[in-house]
Amino acid sequence: MPRPRYLLALAGLLFAGLAAALASAPRDAGSQVFSPRAVVPMVARDEGAPPPPPATPTPFAPTATPTPRPPTATPTAAQPTPTPRPPTATPTPAPSGLRLQGVNWYVNTTGTIYVMGIVVNGLSTPVELVRINVRFYNASGQLLATDTTYADVSIIPAGGSSPFWTLLLNPPPGVASVEAVLGTYSVSSRPPITGLTPTVTNIYRSSSIALRVVGTVRNDSSATYQFTRVIAAYVDSAGYVIRIETDYLEPSTLAPGQQGTFEAIFFNAPAGLETNNLLIWTTASR
Repeated sequence: MPRPRYLLALAGLLFAGLAAALASAPRDAGSQVFSPRAVVPMVARDEGAPPPPPATPTPFAPTATPTPRPPTATPTAAQPTPTPRPPTATPTPAPSGLRLQGVNWYVNTTGTIYVMGIVVNGLSTPVELVRINVRFYNASGQLLATDTTYADVSIIPAGGSSPFWTLLLNPPPGVASVEAVLGTYSVSSRPPITGLTPTVTNIYRSSSIALRVVGTVRNDSSATYQFTRVIAAYVDSAGYVIRIETDYLEPSTLAPGQQGTFEAIFFNAPAGLETNNLLIWTTASR
């Protein structure tokens, strides 16, 4: 029967082998989270009003005002005032990696929860199959439901972006906040879709709740695209996405130089939606 010290030595060898095997195992880069959590609280069950931007913190005020000290000496002669030089602007570098921005949500008249936002590709390579995990919480932080969606643009170019959206039918009662987190993605070996030029030709309301965005897309590339569509999104001045709609072109297959038309209809459009910023993306298949 081996002594205890031999058992300890044998256990140490087994642990070292297991640690070496784990260290050499490949990591799944696609499962990393590339941005902080985007949590949007619901302040009212309002058909049209998105959650407001986060409040600006009030700066700390000192409890006492320090007494200024008088100068120790007064110069006898006036000194020339130097001409101030304008400060040199320091460019702010764009964040690297994938990230989410403008995440927002609302509840429509049937109780369906819509979640939407924008994926920004800060990488130096195009990506595809970008997954977004969505979680729904009550006021005390209890997880009530989950959902998954993907970026609308099939291949997001380096430095480009894509909208995303999902809906939760028949949500559980008590949802008070929504969390959107970047999930997996794939580095694309295929080039992104390029050369599709959208033009908005008209925006009008066909009813009090329906806003229509009409336009064209011209294929300025040398490739023929199929299943061509546009994704239109209204974004407010704070950067929150308010509504997203999509529409396939007519015709949806565009040869080089050919043009198609679209009409994105924003149902349940809140009053004044058309005064916000309108963004248009295009996507297709080769």
